[in-house]
Amino acid sequence: MAYICLAWGTSYWAIKVGVMHYPALFFGGIRQALAGLVLCGVAWAVAGRPDFSMRNLGIQMWCGFLMLTLGKGGVTWAEQYVPTGITAIICSLMPIFAVGMELAYYRHRKPGAAPVAGMLLGTAGICLIFKNNMAVFGDVHYWLGMGAVFLATLGWAAGTLANKRNAGSRNQLFNCGLQLLFGGLFMLAISPVTDDYSHFDLWNPSGLMSIAYLGIFCSILAYPAYMFALKYLPVGVATLYAYVNPLVAVVLGCVMLGESMNLSVLLAFATILTGVFLACRGNIERKVALR
Repeated sequence: MAYICLAWGTSYWAIKVGVMHYPALFFGGIRQALAGLVLCGVAWAVAGRPDFSMRNLGIQMWCGFLMLTLGKGGVTWAEQYVPTGITAIICSLMPIFAVGMELAYYRHRKPGAAPVAGMLLGTAGICLIFKNNMAVFGDVHYWLGMGAVFLATLGWAAGTLANKRNAGSRNQLFNCGLQLLFGGLFMLAISPVTDDYSHFDLWNPSGLMSIAYLGIFCSILAYPAYMFALKYLPVGVATLYAYVNPLVAVVLGCVMLGESMNLSVLLAFATILTGVFLACRGNIERKVALR
């Protein structure tokens, strides 16, 4: 979990560097598709016996679309217009969305007071962010970016639950590669519709470094680690990286990109993370009580 926190916390900064030089979904798609091909090859060589059934391919395609095309793709597109710190803080709501979706799926289970309080605090934190950014109300791209971050967070939460329910398939490492590959290919298919190719410097050193860093450390290494955590840990525990990611992203955004943070954003950050803590803790305690 510590590695996931560090790798995905720094990914917001690396994505920002990438979208400065490449069309957003092209950049995200290339990164994920190449990482998927490498991971599939390694997994097949090391573990063997990949599952090529239509059912498994359909599951991995769906999970890849939710988590990578919507999740990572949405964040990548949004970072053209939204600061990395704000993006990471909104993405930290993911465990709350996952808990809410889980409660909606298992409707016979009544939510406890802690998850409800956590969801309310998370909502309050988002209201603080919007209140603090009313000055850019007329910037359509900014609000489209914010909407993309919310969609990305919902997609990642839904994909997390889908992966949790289908964690028993053989050769999980190969399945992770399939998800990366499918997610990247979907992004590349959508890219011509959403991206601007007029300023495209394929061989830019900073852009290539961001692709390499994100592909190796945040996709090939971190994504299977997250799937492993999902398989053996409750969703609330496996998503605890959400506490650390925003802090890493905010610090890097300030130091490396010159992004500014004010009291309202820091208060929103504290409110959302408190909400995430309550929602996850309450959900874990409820599951333990049901056993």
